[in-house]
Amino acid sequence: QTGRRTRPNDSDVTVRQPVSTTRARFARVVATPGVQPYAFSELVMFGRRFRLEGDATAPGGFVRTWGGPNGSFTLASNWVGGTAPRTSDTAAFAASDAATTYAVSLAQAAEVYGLAARRGFTTMNLGGNLLAVTGNLDVGVDSAGTNYAGKLTLQNGRVEAVGLRVGFGNAPSSGRLVVDGATLIKQNCCDTVVGMLAGNSGELSVPANGLGELVQGTHSIGREGGIGTALLDTGGQLLATNGRLSVGNAATGSLTIRGPSSLVDVDSDLRVGHEGGGSGTMTVEGGLAAGRQVLVGGFRGAGTATVTQGGRIQADDRGIIGHFRDTPSAVGEVTVDGSG
Repeated sequence: QTGRRTRPNDSDVTVRQPVSTTRARFARVVATPGVQPYAFSELVMFGRRFRLEGDATAPGGFVRTWGGPNGSFTLASNWVGGTAPRTSDTAAFAASDAATTYAVSLAQAAEVYGLAARRGFTTMNLGGNLLAVTGNLDVGVDSAGTNYAGKLTLQNGRVEAVGLRVGFGNAPSSGRLVVDGATLIKQNCCDTVVGMLAGNSGELSVPANGLGELVQGTHSIGREGGIGTALLDTGGQLLATNGRLSVGNAATGSLTIRGPSSLVDVDSDLRVGHEGGGSGTMTVEGGLAAGRQVLVGGFRGAGTATVTQGGRIQADDRGIIGHFRDTPSAVGEVTVDGSG
């Protein structure tokens, strides 16, 4: 990868030579503008080849891989190579066996560029602290043709990330993200995807006392051929601000809102089964689904909504079943049943 040097950063980089290990300070290497960044793990200087400890990426520093199995997020010895993730690094949980479990604790606020749960079951107890992710939070997101199956549970704290992707990539991958008694904020910038592209699947679960807020962008539960599911249970809440929420966006998607205090609130459109060939279902069992507009089936998509146990669908502006007039193949169906 052709690169250019910038002023040196403050991070030490461990390099490995054929005979001995040396610690040296390097200028940061970044990708040439307009060129797709690739991971690299070797550096050639003065005719000699150095092996880097970890995978360097642009612009996210290094990928630091958890060695675990259990312990503190900020303790260096818990990471392969003995270096904890820095603010420019991606923290990755990539077990060799998908059944492996990791229990990770955070004793103080921390910041990383990326957080990636690639394979295995990872539970992060945030200890009431903030984990800031200035790039993507990825769960089961394909990297360089690798089939990932990652699961991440966030507990007892707050995570703020610029991007959120669950079950996404070029190879068949799957991801499951659980926000359990924690707060997850997807900040301004990028779209949210849960299950994107054919062969991939994603799941978002927000149980009791969990809160997810998606800020700005198009937020999709199932997008472009993927399969996406979302569950708000026993008081879990999902808010979408400055952007629409689509369930089955040219894909297969399902949204379940269960329990009287469970909530999905969208300040723009809540779309169920939209875009070409999309299929979406929304089930409201005692909770509330609210949006400026609520559209069930439209733009050559098929949508179904079922309301039971005193649940509600609330449209501040208008609700449309079977939308839009230029797409007669759009199909919408809403069923309201049971007491309340």
